[in-house]
Amino acid sequence: MRLLYVIIGCVAILWGCSQRNREAQREVQDPHQHIDREKLIEANRKYLKAETNAIERYVTERQWDYRVHKNGVYYRILTRSGNNEKAKEGDVVYFTCEMELLNGKRIYEDEPALRTLRIDREDAEIGLHEMLKLFSPGDSVQMVLPSFLAFGLAGDLDEVGMRQPVVYSIKIEKIAKQ
Repeated sequence: MRLLYVIIGCVAILWGCSQRNREAQREVQDPHQHIDREKLIEANRKYLKAETNAIERYVTERQWDYRVHKNGVYYRILTRSGNNEKAKEGDVVYFTCEMELLNGKRIYEDEPALRTLRIDREDAEIGLHEMLKLFSPGDSVQMVLPSFLAFGLAGDLDEVGMRQPVVYSIKIEKIAKQ
């Protein structure tokens, strides 16, 4: 008989614990439930406007004769080769590249480094893929990729911080057609 009371007591305790756990789970709410979507959208718009203003200040202070691509990249052509060969998806572009932040801090290399990029098939900055399609071997260009086309929200977790535009100085060396 005593054993029966012990078993009934254990079952009652377990049942009570499971009820409290269910109540606690009901109290825990979705953390995203309180985020106001419109406020986030507005905050991102404000940040994008501030970033665009910073890029415009950068190119204006340096007196760039610049163009703005439809994707938001500010660029200027330093030299045109007269060659009409352009890279397409799958082609490999060989180019020298210097990179810096808007504050003038050089990143990755002190001297121009030869890079290769298989267009639209390799992991690299989205804006770089898009812009390299516009130029031919022998062309030199400077461009400012907005953060969303460079290293994004998080940066590269190394030399490029969160939401930082990146300035590229590029010379297209050759294009290997595929």
